[in-house]
Amino acid sequence: MDNIEEKISALYDGELSDTEADEVLMMIGNDINLQNKLSKYALMSSAMRQQKNNIQSITSSRRSKKFNFWFSNSITAAAAVLITFFAINQFDLNRMGEDLSAKNQINIAVNSKEAKDTASRAEENLVDHVLQVINNQQNDNMTSYNVDLRNVGYTRNSPNSRTYSRVLTLYGNIDQKSALEIANSINIK
Repeated sequence: MDNIEEKISALYDGELSDTEADEVLMMIGNDINLQNKLSKYALMSSAMRQQKNNIQSITSSRRSKKFNFWFSNSITAAAAVLITFFAINQFDLNRMGEDLSAKNQINIAVNSKEAKDTASRAEENLVDHVLQVINNQQNDNMTSYNVDLRNVGYTRNSPNSRTYSRVLTLYGNIDQKSALEIANSINIK
């Protein structure tokens, strides 16, 4: 073993002939321990000569390039997604807020005198109507109370109305004629 170490030292110092150098290189190529010894001789030689920039790792550069490649590409993709999200959606963020004018209009309509009167009339007459239906079970179709509940979201179905001719309003899903009647009753043009 000492002979091999001497040959490695002589190889590194450049003291071997070409044939001896080829033999030592063949032995080093087949044995990992000899490769480690050769690298240690190179480290000692560069330390003695004080060469700082001459030492480079053989195996770590390949792994770091692969790592840097995937890491940099993933950072680039994440940055592109974030820029796209914030740049494009910045204009749409305002539409998600609450519209105060629409909220105020709804509050005024709900708290209006007409809406309160309709709701109170419906409540007053509803109890009488329910009691009359319970007491007179003979006539199923009998209804003496025919309140118009369009303004609180109820519509009667007419046989000639079309499904797409309805208007969705604060008061519910109503046909166009009823919407115009309601608009005229509260003076909206």
